[in-house]
Amino acid sequence: MGVATTRSCRAGRAGLKGALLLGSISCLTACGSNGGNASCGPGTTPIGGICTTTKGGDASPPVSCGMGTVLVGDECVLSTADAGQSVSCGAGTMLVAGTCLPTPADAGQSVSCGAGTMLVAGTCLPIPVDAGQPVSCGAGTMLVTGTCVPIPIDAGPAISCGPGTHLLGDTCVPTSDAGGGATYIVRVDAVTLGADGYTTIPVTIVGTNADGSPSTASLVVATSRPGAGQLSPTTVTLVPTGATVYYTACDAASSTTCTGPVHITVALASDPTTVVAESQEIDLVAQTGVGTDAPCLIGGNVLYLDGDQGSLNPGITTITQGTWSASASSSHVNIQMTPTGTQTGSGWTLDFDTSQLPNPTMMTQVYTMAMRWPFVGAGHPGLDITGHNEGCNTVTGSFQVEKLVSAGSSLTSFTATFEHHCDGDTSALRGCVHIGN
Repeated sequence: MGVATTRSCRAGRAGLKGALLLGSISCLTACGSNGGNASCGPGTTPIGGICTTTKGGDASPPVSCGMGTVLVGDECVLSTADAGQSVSCGAGTMLVAGTCLPTPADAGQSVSCGAGTMLVAGTCLPIPVDAGQPVSCGAGTMLVTGTCVPIPIDAGPAISCGPGTHLLGDTCVPTSDAGGGATYIVRVDAVTLGADGYTTIPVTIVGTNADGSPSTASLVVATSRPGAGQLSPTTVTLVPTGATVYYTACDAASSTTCTGPVHITVALASDPTTVVAESQEIDLVAQTGVGTDAPCLIGGNVLYLDGDQGSLNPGITTITQGTWSASASSSHVNIQMTPTGTQTGSGWTLDFDTSQLPNPTMMTQVYTMAMRWPFVGAGHPGLDITGHNEGCNTVTGSFQVEKLVSAGSSLTSFTATFEHHCDGDTSALRGCVHIGN
């Protein structure tokens, strides 16, 4: 069998691999297994029928690897991508383990996030509105979950008043230095009043000094808007238990136009223009009933009298202590009480009657055009009030039954307001009475 001797293997196994990389004809095919008939090229020698690199002695390997290969040991192998300068990565890529890969978004300074964005895990994301200082909420607002929202007036520490001021409602107002930084509370028992020019309620004011002791400051009392009523007295000096003034809803001359909200305010007499406290809001509404029962709903049995000069009881009197008795029928209520002490009179009797009306059963409603009981004409309710051992020959007026609970002649609970005129006089005795639970 003949061997083609005109072809030579020039580079042994290393040359063979290089040749393979360059697409040359396989030396292994050329050399085959023809033993000594093979003709190996310079620097190689036939071993086992294969041309291999000559080794040993001073022989220098004449192996020359082709492009894209390098000599490793005695073999031509692929050049690694990061060996020397054989691979140059383009813009936006970087050399990683011999391979050009896209540059990560957070690698060094390769990514620069624009305004309103921030680098998070290699990605430019919108900056949350509560991240650092990108959002600055304006006055009266606060940052909640990334959004500026109005500060609630009861949001505790969200509203912090500065030195020399204190929180009044939802507003920081100056704090006067007088009285050692005392605080004041203004309380009213009614939050809705008829704008009738005569309904009157008590207003309680208490003060506490910075050291916790009761304030004895002198105060000026007023309404938060003009024409909303009158206070009596308008100045008061506190005692350890506080002080009480009386508020009449609306001025009589403007009672038809004074409806709406109002507060009772207090200021130090030494600084009357600086409000230091105010009551809760009172809503003045068009009067549809007779006065208000608020002064009588303070707990227990109460007789509240607010009389003009010339009436049975000039001035304001509240009676809670004394001996009480009451009786009732379906059309009549009688209340008698003897106060403890003589400053509030020797005794009071009140009679309310509906026996002469077309529907004689007493109900919770307003009764007008009253006459003196028991001298009541047909079609009229009856009303009579006596006190201080005094009474009236004739009576005109009105009353409103607010609550009526009875069982037979036993009166369990009764509340009524009244306006009582004696002997045709324009002066009036107004007030309310409550007995029972």
